[in-house]
Amino acid sequence: MSQRLLRELARWSAAAGARLSWLATLPLQPRRRSSITDNGWWSKFCARNAADDRRYARFRRMARHRLIVEATPPAEGRQHLERVLRQTPHYRALFDRFLTLDRIGAPIMTEFAPDVWFAPNTVRYMRYLSDCETRFGSLDGATIVEIGIGFGGQCKIFFDRFRVGKYILIDLPGPIALARRVLTEALGAQTVAERLLFLEAGKAGAPAGLPEGRFDLAISTLAFSECHRSIQQGYIDNVLSRARCGYIHRNEISGFFGVKSLDVAEIAAALPAKLEIERDDITYWYDRTDILSWGERRAAAAA
Repeated sequence: MSQRLLRELARWSAAAGARLSWLATLPLQPRRRSSITDNGWWSKFCARNAADDRRYARFRRMARHRLIVEATPPAEGRQHLERVLRQTPHYRALFDRFLTLDRIGAPIMTEFAPDVWFAPNTVRYMRYLSDCETRFGSLDGATIVEIGIGFGGQCKIFFDRFRVGKYILIDLPGPIALARRVLTEALGAQTVAERLLFLEAGKAGAPAGLPEGRFDLAISTLAFSECHRSIQQGYIDNVLSRARCGYIHRNEISGFFGVKSLDVAEIAAALPAKLEIERDDITYWYDRTDILSWGERRAAAAA
């Protein structure tokens, strides 16, 4: 049986499982869900992991965390690393810095080369950073806003490479609590206090406390595409349309969970900037994905 057929069978099995899970838990879920993770348990789960030292020490290997966030298999991670080194070979010198993220939460590690160990999800964050640097150049001093923050790993990886001016993190209350603890440990309390801003996701895609003016970069890695279309429109109006540059990694799984999202054509029509669409070259086990981006290079990044 070909690998392609096996991947298709795996994808459809995962989709069927997701639908059955959604139907089984439907009575327990909010009547109007803002996203597939607005499910009544994910935010509470993250909050418990942030508050309990024993849970926090190993949260990245917990089954529910791996289902939602730490879901990158090693084979996919290898594809990400190949892309990272192809387009930003100077990242080899940053491996030790990136690896410090994996000292938090006891993730399951993979050896990608002799004596080169990472959690596959960390390599995925490196890939997103590499994509943004390749497209937009240096992000030193930039104001970055991220929609859907996981546990704060992407933010930490950006700070490993650039001296970011301001980083705004938007998510549900539980992920915010977890990310705040992770980033305080990883970046230090002073950096968190001075250069990070945590905002709770609003029901209309417009979090309270969002600063006025323009952002240098808006980024969302899968989270935006998993929101309800009304929430997405709110993010387009209040966040994405105010960003000089943007990077969205988009999947098509929200329908498996009863959430109706905008398609690519609708996103392109709603954004004021010209959208570039790249069919992702990484082989994902669950779905096809696209990279949506806009904006121009800010400046040449220092190697």
